[in-house]
Amino acid sequence: MDDRYKDDGGSSPALSIIVPFYKVEKYACGCIESILSQSFTDFELILVDDGSPDRCGEICDRYAAKDVRIIVVHKCNGGLSSARNAGLEIAKADIIGFVDGDDTVEPDMFLEMVRAMKETGADIVVCGVNMVYSGNNVKRQPWQSEYRKMYSSEEALAKIFDGEWDNYVWNKIYRRSIIDPKFPDGLKYEDIRVMPHWFGNASHICQTSFTGYNYLQRQDSIVREIDKSAQLQYLTALFSQVDFIKSSRYKERFYNDRLLFAVSRGIGIARDYARVHNFDEQTRDMFDSVLEILHPYESEFISVLGGKQLKRYNLIKSDKKKFYRRVKLQGMFKLKNYLGRFGQKLNK
Repeated sequence: MDDRYKDDGGSSPALSIIVPFYKVEKYACGCIESILSQSFTDFELILVDDGSPDRCGEICDRYAAKDVRIIVVHKCNGGLSSARNAGLEIAKADIIGFVDGDDTVEPDMFLEMVRAMKETGADIVVCGVNMVYSGNNVKRQPWQSEYRKMYSSEEALAKIFDGEWDNYVWNKIYRRSIIDPKFPDGLKYEDIRVMPHWFGNASHICQTSFTGYNYLQRQDSIVREIDKSAQLQYLTALFSQVDFIKSSRYKERFYNDRLLFAVSRGIGIARDYARVHNFDEQTRDMFDSVLEILHPYESEFISVLGGKQLKRYNLIKSDKKKFYRRVKLQGMFKLKNYLGRFGQKLNK
């Protein structure tokens, strides 16, 4: 078989690549061209214009006029989940890949990943990620040196929950049969919400040694938002993982650790919010919102939560103003220590 795995026998492509676009006009051409330059050619490229107010839709149409593999979907803005789901609705291939509209991929990424999937029988294939900063400064993330390594779904989930693998969907390809559920409409941090399900549906996952995805670090991107709504949605996404584990065959291995991680992040979100806001009704409301998310799980974590975190949790519940003051005092103490150490260095 040819290295590109060209499927001569059917009308469907081997791979469907779904790319959503919203307010990324500056990056759209680079993204599309990196995909069209792939050494693997048997794909359809589904470009989803998610009601973008800039020229993203026009750019997509221009490329579609030049390459028959491109399909453009124009839709009202519904968010990243809605855009990806629109692509899934019309995708023809049995293998699905995702790219974000402000990122790029290395020329052999899909060749390496599709080849790995076909030769190993894996349901998911994972590759490494390059972090791209301003000025095209690229930092390669640590990645495995073995050519290919196979994991069960439980072993792969451990890598997701331990943070060794990112929750992002875009440095992976998937057999269509394991993509269930689809992305949750109207919610942020959608990758965190679906990844455990998809990995749980898979029989085998292949980690390649290839680093092929270039992830642009934009200061204005969705995942960098620090507003109240985004932080609370991140917290509910973490607890969606807790809920998945509780109802799955993986409960005994992962449940307590993931529950405590989510609770600790909730307390951390309240602390971080206090550090940069005044104590007012909005801050009180933020604390109440965090408590509301944590409360249904209290009977399960209260007896195993560590000493400092348990004190912080109880203080948020009993005396929000005291919790706020304590956070501020701790911040001032850390700043004083830092300035003291900095002064010592200057005097050396």
